[in-house]
Amino acid sequence: HELELKPYHITITAPLSDEVLSYIANTPVEPAKVEIWRAVSPDTSLYRKIFTGRIKSVTFKDKLAQISLESVTVLLKSRLPRFVYQAYCNNSLFDEVCGLNIEDYKLSTGVAVSGNNLISANFSAQPNGYYTGGHVRFGTDMRLITNHVTDTITLQIPFDARVQTGTVVDVFPGCDKSPAMCKNKFNNINRFLGFPYIPSKNIAIVGFR
Repeated sequence: HELELKPYHITITAPLSDEVLSYIANTPVEPAKVEIWRAVSPDTSLYRKIFTGRIKSVTFKDKLAQISLESVTVLLKSRLPRFVYQAYCNNSLFDEVCGLNIEDYKLSTGVAVSGNNLISANFSAQPNGYYTGGHVRFGTDMRLITNHVTDTITLQIPFDARVQTGTVVDVFPGCDKSPAMCKNKFNNINRFLGFPYIPSKNIAIVGFR
């Protein structure tokens, strides 16, 4: 038989369990991989993987989550440039091309919790905004940092009750992908992958004025 590598789309309906709520609360920061296995009852040693893919979208209706999945073969249909000619960097902070070691920038600290805010004297060791755009990790959960002022960072969505005053979390800085931040904050300008000097105006439209 001819091997078919066309993408497959599956929709899963699930109640709002802790796992689903945790995924939503993570923003999500990273793509989520989903595997579906088929087992034969009562002998669950007879099983096989029937689907591997990622979450494309999540919608809600009647306290149920409609989770749309697409198979990994959808990547074979992508026709995207490897890099984009843009002023800001094409890299993601700490990826292979960026080259920085995330462990070198990790701050493990106990925090006080106040709503969306996490408070620690250790945050004051860095200038305001240092952690803005970064993230906080607790186990497998991550939260986006939307603001950093002195000893306080603000999360887009707070953690659940497992993170309380005195809990130790891992905190990582953010990067706005500008050449100035790459040079001054991370001393990594040699790996900057953007094009900040390309014209920002289309002379075919606005002329040479």
